[in-house]
Amino acid sequence: IPNRETPHREILVLTNVQVRALIDACDEATLPFFALAIFAGIRPEEINKLKVDDFNFKGGYIKVAATVSKTHRKRFAEISDNLEILLKRYPLRDPGLSRSKVDRVRRKAEGSRHAQSLGP
Repeated sequence: IPNRETPHREILVLTNVQVRALIDACDEATLPFFALAIFAGIRPEEINKLKVDDFNFKGGYIKVAATVSKTHRKRFAEISDNLEILLKRYPLRDPGLSRSKVDRVRRKAEGSRHAQSLGP
């Protein structure tokens, strides 16, 4: 049986203006979620499965376990200075964000007079 690959979607790279609009559209509950996606490149489905023990601020990384990862391979995401500041100020209390909350933040960010479309 031939291996049929599914077509890959183009990766969406946000501009600085779009990132700012998203961050500004967040509240204290949603900011850590979006910060992890923007600054660490962790997928939303993976963020929803992270545990407190996965965060190593001393080591400067977040462990994305194989059981959590989309690719089923363990990896480590760097905790950048920006991300560390945001997570210390706004800790990730409830990583599970519903699709409707994520969409609400996106719509609010897109309504910003400076933001462009934030993708599909």
